[in-house]
Amino acid sequence: MNKLVEVSPGQFLTKLPGFEASKNSSLSGGGNASKDDHKGGKWQTARHDITKVTKKKLIMVREKINQAYAALEVAMRGQGDGEDETWDSSDVTVSSRPVSEELVVEATELQRRIEYCTGVRLKSTKSIKRTKEYRDVIYPQLFEYCLVVGLRQQTDVPGYEPFLIHKFPENVSSNLSVPSFCFPDASIFKPGSATSISDLALEVIAASFGRPLPKPGKVCHIRTLDSSGEMETIFLNRPTDNRLDDVNYESPLFYLGTDRLVKVFSSMLMERRIILCSSNLSTLTQTVHALSALLYPFHWQHVYVPLLPEEMLDVVCAPMPYILGVLSAFLPQVLKMDTEQVFIVDLDKKSIVKSQGDESTILPRKVQRALKTAINMCKIDSEAQNAQWLMVAEAFLRMFIETIGHFTNHVRTQQDGNRIFQKEGFILEMVSKELRQFLEWFTETQMFEVFIVDLVEKPDLLSNNDLFMQRLKEHRESKEENNRRKGLGAKVKNFGKALKTKLQS
Repeated sequence: MNKLVEVSPGQFLTKLPGFEASKNSSLSGGGNASKDDHKGGKWQTARHDITKVTKKKLIMVREKINQAYAALEVAMRGQGDGEDETWDSSDVTVSSRPVSEELVVEATELQRRIEYCTGVRLKSTKSIKRTKEYRDVIYPQLFEYCLVVGLRQQTDVPGYEPFLIHKFPENVSSNLSVPSFCFPDASIFKPGSATSISDLALEVIAASFGRPLPKPGKVCHIRTLDSSGEMETIFLNRPTDNRLDDVNYESPLFYLGTDRLVKVFSSMLMERRIILCSSNLSTLTQTVHALSALLYPFHWQHVYVPLLPEEMLDVVCAPMPYILGVLSAFLPQVLKMDTEQVFIVDLDKKSIVKSQGDESTILPRKVQRALKTAINMCKIDSEAQNAQWLMVAEAFLRMFIETIGHFTNHVRTQQDGNRIFQKEGFILEMVSKELRQFLEWFTETQMFEVFIVDLVEKPDLLSNNDLFMQRLKEHRESKEENNRRKGLGAKVKNFGKALKTKLQS
């Protein structure tokens, strides 16, 4: 008997019998997890899969994204850096007004950003190198070990505490901090329905242990026993691209709004320290994971803790970049700590608690306007509203295509066969001065360094099956087609003029 499990390898354990739990279960993201109710509206926590989007909807979204970016190349008008509530729908219309001046930062500020990003990269190079060396000597598995964590009542004081229920294999060394990460709200936990692990789930864990992780787009087969004691085969499909799976792309827009979303994203690009706060566990996890996914094709290379336990709040004082999710109940403690150059956002109140003040100047003005226009289309365009998550994902992906999509032009193969990336030529290819300034500091970040090194050392990582490369190819083909049409139109126009002149003579 065969069973097809439509999940990624990284998510399959939570879909197995014995791991399935209700929305309020302690095994499904915390005992206090529930739907949020903002202004009387229910927020649906659905996940999205781009591979299941219809061709018609995808074409519609691409047209909207093209409109947003094309319009802003002609006219630079709209809300600027104001709040979303005052945004004018005229942002999405094409204007004949002249292009506004570029937002060029002072030379001292540009140098400060370059030095900051370079310093972060140099400090984290050793840890990145150790991680790479470790991955090179092992083969990627579905999982290296499995820890099952639950909650129990404390004996000496009121309340609950997390504890380790089961580990596989049994000889794996237990990290005492893991249970706290699984239940960061243990001290304020309210009992709800819970599901205990079953023997069937343990059987599947044992059967899948040591299995190699399938390559992108491939399938892994796991033979195990079903609930009737009969042998069955479970098929695990791995996505073709490297983006995070099981992501709710609408969550950042709902809890941050357009303007704050772009500011948080800008801070992430500069690899700064970011803290997101909420009273709801699912709000934190969904929003933090979605923000990380918006960096695709890049990946966050630093401290990343979607839910920070209370006993580990000292991490917010760390000097390295981080993205942390903190429960609102712990925010007063965080604000009393010695935190420097940190960006704090309250998701429940949709407000910025602490910032450096320059977030609106990190991204080039043209890029910001394009992003905001594409995202705000979701609010006024009925077609875009029905594909809001896809609009958000594609808008940020298009941003990277516009800003770094020409990187393939500057990868060269030397006479000895080694491939190198010509950074200076990559930056200078940009005509826009503010885009050149953006690339001057962004190319110094750790995430860009890892991206380029992987590209140079393993060019097959960016195959045509990769979503970013697919979109880049489509964008180039579209530009070539538009240029061809313009050229044909110019020839027809010139022919008409020549014919008219000849007839008049």
